[in-house]
Amino acid sequence: MLFSLSEYRNRQSFISSPKCGLCRLCTGCKSPSMPPKGEGRKKILLVGEAPGEREDELNEPFVGESGKFLREILHTFGIRMERDCWKTNAVLCRPPENRTPTEKEILSCRPNLLKTIQELNPNGILLLGAVSIKSLIGHLFREKVGNIGIWAGQVIPNQNPNVWIVPTYHPSYLLRIQNEAAIVLFQKHIRKLLDVCQNKPWENPPNFSEQVERIYSPSEAAKRIQVWCGKKGRFAFDFETNTLKPEREKAAVLSCSVCWWGRETIAFHWTEETKEAVEALLYSDSEKIAANLKFEERWCRHIFGKPVPNWIWDTMLAGHMLCNERGAAGLEFQSFVHLGVPDYSASVEKYLECSGKSEYNQIKKIPADELLLYNGLDSLLTYKIFQIQKKLLNHPPYVKAG
Repeated sequence: MLFSLSEYRNRQSFISSPKCGLCRLCTGCKSPSMPPKGEGRKKILLVGEAPGEREDELNEPFVGESGKFLREILHTFGIRMERDCWKTNAVLCRPPENRTPTEKEILSCRPNLLKTIQELNPNGILLLGAVSIKSLIGHLFREKVGNIGIWAGQVIPNQNPNVWIVPTYHPSYLLRIQNEAAIVLFQKHIRKLLDVCQNKPWENPPNFSEQVERIYSPSEAAKRIQVWCGKKGRFAFDFETNTLKPEREKAAVLSCSVCWWGRETIAFHWTEETKEAVEALLYSDSEKIAANLKFEERWCRHIFGKPVPNWIWDTMLAGHMLCNERGAAGLEFQSFVHLGVPDYSASVEKYLECSGKSEYNQIKKIPADELLLYNGLDSLLTYKIFQIQKKLLNHPPYVKAG
């Protein structure tokens, strides 16, 4: 059942947000706190950057030149903007001289965008330009969103809210640069959203944290691993260490995790008992997967004195193949754009970085349950990402030579 915008405006005052007046843009424009418009029959929300002069005059988003350009492109796909979409902006008041909104203005207006999404409950969101990406992705993933190139054309099955998100360029940028290739990409990005947004990305968004089993008994962890040693299988694994380089004098593994076939994930502390079991598993015939394979390989060579056999996938290398923008190959980024997982490393990140001149991090300060959960998610999400990347790259089923 579609939501009535007139009912929405009656129920919700846009200027009631506690942060709405902080940036003071509302004092210098003709249409402060511009409400969303459109019928939204296809449950698509268009999010621009901020109103321009024409929009401010008419109190309606996307009625200027860039709006006309977007309307024409949508029409080529059979989409009528006012009938099929809702339209709004990340910043609801026009900045003076149509300048780019500041970070303070974006953050002040963010609650309005989140409120709009919550009330309208779209199936898909098209984020147009860097400001809208900063506003929404900065909230859902991390504030430092980076360059727009890392996001443009990604199809994100966001979990909370349960909605497809496709970031792309702003129409005004395309009109300014007059680059045919960029316009073709823009059209492809819109096509991507239209291909998926008939339904929500998730019937029931997964809770990956609940799929990680934290085992505190070394004996129990070793027994679980030994069962797998007797089987031919496929698994992702991950080490958590106190430094990047295993050759350093005080280098140590603190914990390890294994995701077996994407169905069972365990995380456990590194002891002599678990080390022995992991060695047997690593040097079995099973196929191995990692995120940034060279890290695990280097540590294994140092600990066990030999290379790991039967590597079949590195999600970091595959991530570079899918998008060569800086930062696009990291596991947290891949987990967000492919699985809608928020930045699960945020609570432990500060402990994993080496501060000052020290070559060692502060991983020992992380509570045991948090460390094992983080470690387990690394392996579980690595396996899930491997499955997705294999499909995206049209990779055939792995067949061992010979």
